[in-house]
Amino acid sequence: MIVLIEASDTRETKATELWDILSAVYECNPDLYDLADDRRKLHAAELVVGALKSHRSKFGGIPSENLAPFEQLTRKLAAHQAADGQSEEPTGSAEGSLAQHSMFEFVDSAGFDFDMDVHEIDWSFWSSID
Repeated sequence: MIVLIEASDTRETKATELWDILSAVYECNPDLYDLADDRRKLHAAELVVGALKSHRSKFGGIPSENLAPFEQLTRKLAAHQAADGQSEEPTGSAEGSLAQHSMFEFVDSAGFDFDMDVHEIDWSFWSSID
């Protein structure tokens, strides 16, 4: 989570390194593209694509030279959502529900500055997702 927030909020050298690491993770683990296999993969893909969209809306692109994994992930996620009958854009009332918006929309709109300690994360939630 921290990596995605940092990657989406800056265009400095640190962001380039973070996007390169994320790119390498997907290149070295092609099974991460199998979104129907595991909800954790789907949720991770949604977060990565959300961070990508957030970064592009702020800075116009991502600094990574290797964009293929992100393009493939975006296509796979869109195909998975289409197969499940989900739209990519939030729908519903003006207020919408929490589930309809990405974490990055809330972070951007609320202006939160996360200074999170990794030890404060409730890892039991992430471990419980199958």
